Amino acid sequence: MHSGKYPLHETENTAQNLASFITFSWSVAMPSYWSNKDERQYKHVKQSELDEGRSTKRAEQIAAATVNKQRSNEGRTKNSKEGSKKGGKSSSDKGSRSGA
Repeated sequence: MHSGKYPLHETENTAQNLASFITFSWSVAMPSYWSNKDERQYKHVKQSELDEGRSTKRAEQIAAATVNKQRSNEGRTKNSKEGSKKGGKSSSDKGSRSGA
């Protein structure tokens, strides 16, 4: 029997909202395998994308993809590119791209 100050259905909604918030908060945390450098890069790229007018969600997607690509190119992921593991050029060694 429910004898609380709030009706049972409101209590259930509050519990569901709390569970959703906890899940959301956990899902946006930095992966534990990212280094401090990766986290700094993520924050920098995200801020740059926000400054360019991208939505927060899209800025986060771009930042995460950028960090993960860098980690892959450096051979720091499970599925890293073979060339990177065997001394291939890092993204900073490839030179600038011309875009016209």
